[in-house]
Amino acid sequence: MSSRFQRRTKPEALNVVLVQFDLEGHSGWARETARKNLFAAAERRRRFEDQVCKLMDSFKFDCLHWLGDGGVFSRKFSNAKDADDAVKAIAKVFKIFETFKKKAGNESLRLRATATKLNDVVVYNDPSSWFGPELNEFLKYQRQLAGPFPFAVTRSLRA
Repeated sequence: MSSRFQRRTKPEALNVVLVQFDLEGHSGWARETARKNLFAAAERRRRFEDQVCKLMDSFKFDCLHWLGDGGVFSRKFSNAKDADDAVKAIAKVFKIFETFKKKAGNESLRLRATATKLNDVVVYNDPSSWFGPELNEFLKYQRQLAGPFPFAVTRSLRA
């Protein structure tokens, strides 16, 4: 996690932009690729993660969590520029993904991204302690929110 949220001395209720990425087809690709070379597959996926995290950091998004096939990023929402930056960052991540997919040699891999603005999220230094009425719903139902689309923005972010 980036140091932006670690600097807090006490919990604070914030409006935040959340962006979540998910590599669809990752488990199948990982099984297939691991049979050939486990460490090469792990390294290829790790490089993708590093590139995504660095790019999102350049847009001032903190990596709250990355595990295997996806991650969650956040930044404080102050104005419409924050929403615009989320969309710009996601577009660049899709370009990174296209390179990853070509090198992975698997056309069935897909990237799904969802973005939203959540109000009144209680932010702690440790993101595993964050709390908000809509936070869990966004994280838990990311696939349903995106539906068949590779990129979905909720109404709250567009407003």
